[in-house]
Amino acid sequence: MTVTQALALGALQGVTEFLPVSSDGHLVVAQHAMGLGGSELIFDLVVHGGTLIALLAFFNADLFRLSRRQLRDLAVATIVTAAIALPFKALMERTYAYVVVAGIGFLVTGCALFSTRRARGDRVDVGLAAAALIGAAQALAPLPGISRSGMTIAAALLLGVRRDEAARFGFLLAIPAIAGALVLELGHPPAGGTASTGALLAGAAVAALVGYAALRFALGVVARGGVHRFAYYLWPLGTAVILWSTFTH
Repeated sequence: MTVTQALALGALQGVTEFLPVSSDGHLVVAQHAMGLGGSELIFDLVVHGGTLIALLAFFNADLFRLSRRQLRDLAVATIVTAAIALPFKALMERTYAYVVVAGIGFLVTGCALFSTRRARGDRVDVGLAAAALIGAAQALAPLPGISRSGMTIAAALLLGVRRDEAARFGFLLAIPAIAGALVLELGHPPAGGTASTGALLAGAAVAALVGYAALRFALGVVARGGVHRFAYYLWPLGTAVILWSTFTH
């Protein structure tokens, strides 16, 4: 992986981590299109660290103002995600070698987002039951094409949570999810990969900068009730990726 490729992929990660379109899915497709295959898991891990920096910078004040109830809800959602996803971690990582999985994931995410088009929730507090269900939705996110923000925000909206709070909760929930994934890999980073240290750092820096801007935009989109419109992007994208995978692999 060249530094130029790392910069492009880092920017792609920054945009797609917070827009509900699956950063992992876009990275898998882009890496295969660049001829890098599905072996760049260490790069994926590092650029996710970049978007974690963007999250911490954006929500730094909010983190100190979280109530005990909000902390409880985030903890419950995180525990449910871990309980469901961790047993299947190795299996999910193997799917990154198959572009078709990303295509299917894009279609699934599009359906989840489209289902929110009539959601008109007014709940400010998420609550224990809803938090658990949102955590379960997030457990699918390690699969390429399944958007973490898309699934958590869609679940919150369908459970009657107010739009702005659904977005805020979904993005705050990404902090322990990404941080937890990074911690799990610290002791045994993924093998393989072609990115140099310079390329890794460049990709992470761009992901952080672009991610910060994308996060602000995404919050506005959800607050205006437009999140379901991303389905019109994901459906043709997923179809195209599946066809491309079918005829080229």
